[in-house]
Amino acid sequence: GFTPQACYAEKIWRMMSDFLALTEVRAGYSDYMSMLNERGVTAIKEMAFDDYYGFADEMARREESGELTVRVSMMSQPVGAGANLAYAREARERFRGPFVRFSGFNRMTDRGVWAGLAEMIDPYEDSADAGAAGKTVVEEPEWDLIENELRAIDADGFRYSLHCQGDGAVRRTVALYASLPRDEHGRMLRRHAITDLENSDPTDLVKFGKLGGICEVYPQILTLDRREDCLSMMRRQIGETRLLHSWNRRGMEDSGCTVCCGTDLPLLIPSLGESIYSACGGFFADGLPVNEVNTLTLVELLRAWTAGGAYDLMREDELGTLEVGKLADICVLDRDVFDLDYRDARDLAVDMTMSDGQIVFDRNKEA
Repeated sequence: GFTPQACYAEKIWRMMSDFLALTEVRAGYSDYMSMLNERGVTAIKEMAFDDYYGFADEMARREESGELTVRVSMMSQPVGAGANLAYAREARERFRGPFVRFSGFNRMTDRGVWAGLAEMIDPYEDSADAGAAGKTVVEEPEWDLIENELRAIDADGFRYSLHCQGDGAVRRTVALYASLPRDEHGRMLRRHAITDLENSDPTDLVKFGKLGGICEVYPQILTLDRREDCLSMMRRQIGETRLLHSWNRRGMEDSGCTVCCGTDLPLLIPSLGESIYSACGGFFADGLPVNEVNTLTLVELLRAWTAGGAYDLMREDELGTLEVGKLADICVLDRDVFDLDYRDARDLAVDMTMSDGQIVFDRNKEA
């Protein structure tokens, strides 16, 4: 099923039981953690397709032997079959340690706006690629399946992250979340999230904020492209007006959503400097800006990378802020980040990273 027309990670699940069992792949997890530590990362939400094809045993072994330097919240992404609640219940009971937890489920809905594969509220422009022009969606997400899964997942006490790129997919997802049981303040009982939100209508962000929603964004995403290479495609698909609603982190923050950061690794490798450059400065790879009114302040971005991430992983009582009684997961930057021009932020580096009170990266020693 992995073809030039379907060339993305969700199509390789048939290989995983063989691939993840390889000794060299399991050994490579140490290099992966070292790379993250070098970039100041000590806790992650990790996609574990289906039941992780045996790799959950490796995570258990590493935690037992004290080898982990990154705290892992596993999210099962159903790709080979539907959401496996029996596995989730077992994993929730099995992984209760300081480094490995089971967090919930993740699922893709639509795909990229730039490719004409996102679900939009209004039709694509007449100038859009032939397959999308005049339509709101080309490949409709499996909304019935998603709704049924969501209700079962929520009832079982798990969280669900839905990956949405078009404003139509965001709207459908907010409506689904709004239909779930809520507390006396109108907020969802579980910490359900929307990932990416490449394009979103501001009114839906306001609704999501009132629900207590979490926005998992990719703050470095603009660094992948030169401005006109990206924007020319976006204009052709959705026009200039809707383009203004792209990468609207400002709207998420102002609507009361909890914003946190990810990279869709290996699409992007975590970098606080690139995040500042892209999400605070609004710069593309060539240094040209877009939608500067949609950017975050530096303080908001730092909070998203730290406290926002801890809240997303349901570990805010232990992680995310420097407070007495919390775990000593700390990174030290190589300069005063508050005295930094956003344009010069890309080479910001980490000098030292501490995980659980132990120094796991020291640039001076590495040098």
